[in-house]
Amino acid sequence: MTLVYHPRYHEHRQTIGHPESPERLDAIVARLKAEKLWKDVLTPEPVERGLLEKVHTPEYIDSVKDFGEGFMDPDTYVRPQTYEIALLAAGGTVLAAKTALEKGTPAFALVRPPGHHAGSYHGGGFCYFNNVAVAAEELRRKVDRVAIVDYDLHHGNGTHDIFYSRRDVLYISTHQSGIFPGTGYIDDLGNGKGEGYNICIPLPGGCGDTTFELFVNKILAPVLSSYKPDAILVSLGADAHYMDPLGGFALTSPGFISISDKLLALSRDLCGGGHRVHPGGRLQCQGPGRGRGRDGGLVRPKEGEIRVLPQRRRELRGETCHRRRGPGPEEVLARGMTICRWGTGEWSWGGGFDSRMSGMLDGCRKLSNEAIEIPFE
Repeated sequence: MTLVYHPRYHEHRQTIGHPESPERLDAIVARLKAEKLWKDVLTPEPVERGLLEKVHTPEYIDSVKDFGEGFMDPDTYVRPQTYEIALLAAGGTVLAAKTALEKGTPAFALVRPPGHHAGSYHGGGFCYFNNVAVAAEELRRKVDRVAIVDYDLHHGNGTHDIFYSRRDVLYISTHQSGIFPGTGYIDDLGNGKGEGYNICIPLPGGCGDTTFELFVNKILAPVLSSYKPDAILVSLGADAHYMDPLGGFALTSPGFISISDKLLALSRDLCGGGHRVHPGGRLQCQGPGRGRGRDGGLVRPKEGEIRVLPQRRRELRGETCHRRRGPGPEEVLARGMTICRWGTGEWSWGGGFDSRMSGMLDGCRKLSNEAIEIPFE
């Protein structure tokens, strides 16, 4: 696997005690070197202005360049060197994407700062330029369809908005509901030609390996197989790890590995093997540096243990940040599969779930055939 890295990524700093710190990258690099995986490392150049303008407005780019020093938002600080390093982060993501496409093998962009909260005319959420969106635009010069899979703890509102009305880039996001940035509702499917090509799966806190296994098997794999992308880009947010101090998900290190393995298998089947990963969100520095093989209390169903729920679908209530509790994971997954047409018919799983979510997902569910018809053309 090709790695993309630049020493200047360590120079980017937010404020004292900020979770998006150089230590997160220090931990990753140290672990890769300790495991003798630090090889085939490419050094990127800053992204070209013309390519960056395919994603961001010239006025916004200039505003970052001329910002000086201060807060862009309460969580996002700008320093005199921020602009140059953000260009290198976008350039590194583009280099990884191009390399994966040309070689037909995976590439991992070890970039800072992250980018998926940056929209066409704004930054925020630790992000300045949308790295993965810029990479998608680069790939679109050579291929027809690109898929972006984002399993950060937070919804990638910037990426979602940038491709909201387009079908040449498919965006799929899992994220914890009810937290920053307060977007990514289950029925926010895109607009115009992009309707159905923006798929949001908001999940309640506590979801872990089993929830994401269901998501991959019941939504992600069928959607990608139908869409048939020429390339897959991944916004990898390790803040979904159970050790992250700010997040509420319970993914374990083996859970992350399982998702990556399945995405690799899908990329081989659909794209000839090439897909690119870049870290997309906050990351506890000890998470990737010393991921442990603990199962996080995961409870798997006993063989044959199935209790049938009533064959009905509860009304899905809209989520409002910090006001009322959103739907449980069984409703979200069911609704997501219904909206996307992939779940019409029967599917079932037996009576266990992540320990923090036990009791929310026992038995099986028969989905109605009232799916919104959004065939991929």
